[in-house]
Amino acid sequence: MQGDLPYNPAVPDPLPDAPPAPPPPPAYAYAAPVQHAQILSEGESDIVDQIEAQNREDAREESIPHALLGGFGAAVLCILVAGGIAGLAHFWHKAFSVAIGFAVACAVKRFGRGNDIRFGLIGAFCALFACAGAYHLAWLLVLSWQADMSILDYIRSIDSWGAWMMDIFGLLDWFFYAVATYCGYKFSYDAVADKY
Repeated sequence: MQGDLPYNPAVPDPLPDAPPAPPPPPAYAYAAPVQHAQILSEGESDIVDQIEAQNREDAREESIPHALLGGFGAAVLCILVAGGIAGLAHFWHKAFSVAIGFAVACAVKRFGRGNDIRFGLIGAFCALFACAGAYHLAWLLVLSWQADMSILDYIRSIDSWGAWMMDIFGLLDWFFYAVATYCGYKFSYDAVADKY
């Protein structure tokens, strides 16, 4: 019972601790859409702004032609250096393929400055090209030396390049080529989300 009012069983007693009912909204009120900065706390909105600024900066710096040139340049260099050394030493370790894939990926990342999958695909293709090229150059040097022929004469004596290449490949070679291709893909570009 409140104050001096008489008891009326048709009207329930309000709870003593209940807050007052909110006033009804006016008919002409318009609620504007809430922006993402109003939903996030101040520290979280700073991170979103940093990521957007980094995306804009990376888009200005990245270059697919430079990534292609860097990747193919590194691939040719790896073919000549790794294939030449392995051919002259008569020794090819399977881990050379992984090192070649990583070196090519670093070149694509350095020259391309990309942050999306396109640069990963460029790195993967260049790494696979470099591994196959270096491995076959090493075999060309070794087999031409065993046949006591110059390398150009040995190249002219090969009838079917496809059969020659498949005779050289082993099952373990395919595994290390796959790992090198993965390295070429994974390390060729920066994912922006990894920086934060």
